[in-house]
Amino acid sequence: MHCLLVLVIIIWLTPLGAAERSVALQAPLTTVVAVEHELPERIAALHVVLTVPDDAPADLGIGAFVTDDDGEWYQSLHPQVLSPGRHELRFATNSTANLHGAGHSGRWSSYRTTRTHRAGLVLWSASTSTAAITIHQLEAIADTSSAPSAAKPGLFDLRHHGATLSNDLLHIATGQRYQLSVRPDPFPVDPFKPERFALDLVISGPNTDLRIPGFYHQAVTLIDRGDYEQGIAESAAGFSVRWRPQFPGRYQLQLEARWGADHSISTALPDLDVSGAAWDDFVRVDPNDPRFFATGVATETSQFYWATAINARSVWDLRGAQRTASRLSPDRRWHAYEAYLDRWQAAGLGAAEVWMSSWNLALEWRDDWPDFPGLGRYSQINAERLDRLLDAAYARGIRINLVINNHGQASGKTDAEWRDNPYNAEIRAGTPGPVAQAQDFFTSPEALAGQEQLRRYLVARYADHPAILGWKLWTEMNLTAGRKEDLRTWHEQATQRWHALDAYGHPVTSHWSGNYRTPDRQIVAQNGIDYVCIDAYHGRRANRPGILLPDLFWHGLHHVNDNLSTYSKPVVITEYGGSSQACPEPQLIAEHHAGPWAALMAGYAVGPMLWWIEWVDQGEHYAPYTAISRFIAGEDMRSHPDAPSGGVELSATGATELWCRAWNRPGRILGYLLDPVWGYEGLIAEEHSAATIRIGSDVRAGPMALEWWDADTGTVLKHLDLKHPGGELTLTAPSFQRHIAFKLWRAGNN
Repeated sequence: MHCLLVLVIIIWLTPLGAAERSVALQAPLTTVVAVEHELPERIAALHVVLTVPDDAPADLGIGAFVTDDDGEWYQSLHPQVLSPGRHELRFATNSTANLHGAGHSGRWSSYRTTRTHRAGLVLWSASTSTAAITIHQLEAIADTSSAPSAAKPGLFDLRHHGATLSNDLLHIATGQRYQLSVRPDPFPVDPFKPERFALDLVISGPNTDLRIPGFYHQAVTLIDRGDYEQGIAESAAGFSVRWRPQFPGRYQLQLEARWGADHSISTALPDLDVSGAAWDDFVRVDPNDPRFFATGVATETSQFYWATAINARSVWDLRGAQRTASRLSPDRRWHAYEAYLDRWQAAGLGAAEVWMSSWNLALEWRDDWPDFPGLGRYSQINAERLDRLLDAAYARGIRINLVINNHGQASGKTDAEWRDNPYNAEIRAGTPGPVAQAQDFFTSPEALAGQEQLRRYLVARYADHPAILGWKLWTEMNLTAGRKEDLRTWHEQATQRWHALDAYGHPVTSHWSGNYRTPDRQIVAQNGIDYVCIDAYHGRRANRPGILLPDLFWHGLHHVNDNLSTYSKPVVITEYGGSSQACPEPQLIAEHHAGPWAALMAGYAVGPMLWWIEWVDQGEHYAPYTAISRFIAGEDMRSHPDAPSGGVELSATGATELWCRAWNRPGRILGYLLDPVWGYEGLIAEEHSAATIRIGSDVRAGPMALEWWDADTGTVLKHLDLKHPGGELTLTAPSFQRHIAFKLWRAGNN
């Protein structure tokens, strides 16, 4: 078998006539001769007629190649050397058996025939030669068949992953992923369209009747090149189905496949025996106190969920480098996230927001960008990156607020990306899409159908993963080109579909820029919006003092007129940190430290997510996450019918008046004091040697315990046992600067 050399020379051919060209060999380098005419949509074969001169090397070899739009090279090599004289050859290119990967272990398929980017010939020799080869004809022959033929449709190479098979019975534990993979034949030309081919796993068992859809799956190896990450296909592509059982028992499995309306088969699989206790580690809205999240809702083992969080929409941020003097991180995608995750875990971070943006983890974008096959076809390289991110995050106890669309994708003005959106009929390059204007992305039947197809794929591939905190449909939707009424209708329909498709019940949300006043209340109130995401930026203007960030947080849930708590839904701040253009570093440091404490006391469902990720990471500004995660460990802020809870404003005075808020449950208070001079813009704070907090004027008598916490480190400064005689209760804080926290609770059974 001949081996194709890595170094190649692409030949510019000199025309000899209407059909003839001449190419000089560049041996011992490999010579590449590309097809000059426009390639058909699908190629069945390459047809070549050429003449080899007498002075050509005796070991001259020839082969055909095709590359797909990921740049992956497939080739078919002629088994014999070319002797002097005229030759007419035909290389089939529409079959896995004909083409083999070079530099990777991927396999050609009928799907890849529709993604052919280049095609042509390769000529090689171990000898040095510049002999001139005459190419009389080099033509890519169109494949006009409707689909690859198969004597009888079938499913092949069935494999079970995550479960063991013994005595004709599959075994797995609750909470573990069961995945099966299979190769359909005929392989669908467009494997992302369910109307072309659909694979479903039908599951029946104890209190269970499910139909789990399958998805196209190309295994990918991700290679860290130091300054970027390369994805290379491995093995043959196929279809997979994923299911994560939550309850023990014996389940019957049926695999169903449909090739459009033409063919269908149904295959019984071995029963699946699920062992272990009932399991539910998905984050959902708490049914008893819908202001907060909980795990274990489905198994009645509800556990309060509150995590510190950061916005990690991508591994680098150009605006951050411009505004905070951070450096752009190398675009190593998954490998960069893996390193971030290790540091987040060490710091006590429990959640992060990640965007499926065109420059990060989107599955769909214009077809002339690296890693993207175009409209309606999903990047398997980015899909693999997201798989790994979710697995690694969950292993470290971190949940992902997964953003499906960022606002620029449907905007021609703010962070405009509509010009590159594959749905755009006037796209700058690549294949034009079906939508004339960005505002029509929310109403066009073609756009809505494409969004439903992507939604089905995302749910099929990722919905079983407990690392997903929730599906966030848009960032800053009010910055898109969508009309207000269209956005309302779009969200009502889209959230309904997400809930219908997702058997695991992940919460669904969307997001507005600005602050708590910005959200469209009609969308916030929709049943399909399970939680609300907002910004908390606050710019300052000349002659205007602005607002203290903790006050902005507090107003979001406690303002007398327009707060968001009236909707009884979790509220999450997913962007903050000065203004959208940052702020002076002393102010940013103060807001970064105070923000999580203020959010906790106000009753936000997750810690606020600072935007400036590279500033945090490169400057090792992780201490605020460690402090608050230690403080909240073991606490439960939820209300119960006989024990209501909520945020309260307390009166506190030190060397100056202090900002003081607390979260109050009967018998327990979590509190926080802040020097507003420092919190406002990071100025040097005074020493507060005897700050007092007035808890109330008519507090029931009894023993209490009081802990003062260092708000910078999350460690206990002082523990006191109190014997309150009843009536007014005032606490005196130990000496502190900047800020301090406390816990006060009834001791014993009082």
